Amino acid sequence: MTEQVPERRPAQSSLVQLLRAADPLWLTRWMVLLVLLADSLRYGILRGIAPAQVLLGLGVIAVVVAANLALRVAERRAAGEAGRRRVAHIALLIDLALVTAFVALYTFEPASGHHLLLYLLVVEGATLFGLVGAVGAWVYGSVLWSASWGYAIAALGVPLDGPRLTHPLIGTAAVALATGLLAERVRRQQRLLAEALDARDQELEWRRSLIDMLAHDLRAPMATAASSAELLSTQAGELTPQQVVALSDASRRQIRRALRLLDDLLDLGRAGAGALEVEQEVVALDALVEEIIEELPDRFAADVAFFRDAHHRVLAAADRSRLSQVLWNLLTNAHKHGGPPIEIHLRDAGGGVAELEVRDRGPGVDAQVLDTMYEPFTTAGPDGSTGLGLWISQLLARAMDGDLTHRREDGWTRFIVRLPAAGQPDVAPA
Repeated sequence: MTEQVPERRPAQSSLVQLLRAADPLWLTRWMVLLVLLADSLRYGILRGIAPAQVLLGLGVIAVVVAANLALRVAERRAAGEAGRRRVAHIALLIDLALVTAFVALYTFEPASGHHLLLYLLVVEGATLFGLVGAVGAWVYGSVLWSASWGYAIAALGVPLDGPRLTHPLIGTAAVALATGLLAERVRRQQRLLAEALDARDQELEWRRSLIDMLAHDLRAPMATAASSAELLSTQAGELTPQQVVALSDASRRQIRRALRLLDDLLDLGRAGAGALEVEQEVVALDALVEEIIEELPDRFAADVAFFRDAHHRVLAAADRSRLSQVLWNLLTNAHKHGGPPIEIHLRDAGGGVAELEVRDRGPGVDAQVLDTMYEPFTTAGPDGSTGLGLWISQLLARAMDGDLTHRREDGWTRFIVRLPAAGQPDVAPA
């Protein structure tokens, strides 16, 4: 087995490391200030003296350097993105003042390179405000540049130098357009990245919720079923027939409860993969409701009342097992989060629609989750509920060409399942 030799990378100088670690916008500011300082000193040396505008320009540079140092410290100490953005806005105002001062001081000097400030301005505007900021900065710099030249020509008799007047305007226009479009693209990429990170965090939270739910909601029914089965296997000869039936029913109910929970989890995966399927058949809704009520624990079933038209049977085109899953989820939701009495209303709504309503007298759905209650895990609670029930129920109802809606009315919390009716109701015999 050969030992893998780690890849050798060329050593980087401290200057390269510094440039990679530095903020591009701040690095641009410092480079421009350095160019302005060198340009001012060169101009003073060429003149052989230190004219007033050179001294004033050096003073402006010194003030801006001090202000940038202070802003850099403030940026590092700023709390959050909003604080850093305020610092960036202040820095932009300082740069606007710097551009204005140097354009006024050096517009009429052919050897000056202060027009580089116009490029800094459009880059900074693009960084902070995108394409709009870049164009706005270019407009400001162009007006300032043109006004200074107009004053010099009209009041001071400076001859018009077309290339020196127009080249900075054309160059900064190209830079403004390029940097503005690039900034907009970077912003879109940042939004997509932020959405992807939010989706990843949500997925991680879902997984944590699933683990917590599995530890709570699956363990309880399986432990009860296991205990009942243990009693039946070890003490069958000592139990009365009634006790055997009771233990068998309890075990059966708990296993069905666990299976329904697993069905919800499987539907969660199928929905994510786009593979959720239903098999439509004619379902007698009254018989289905009675079957579900019989499976409820006694204390739970005592709070449930079933209301229907005694003279008609309501038939629906639906998937029987899926509809059973929906009704069980709605009853469980009413029992955990609502309050007695819990009522089930079955009716033919006309127009080829059958309605199955579960209502309760509880406090109702929290206003904070009204807009998201049909999303997975948004209604999860400390009682071990997963927050999957309503989402799965609406998903299944729509898959059966129906829908699940909610409303709060007259102190009742009402969840209504609408399904396509199957034929006309049959008149029940007397």
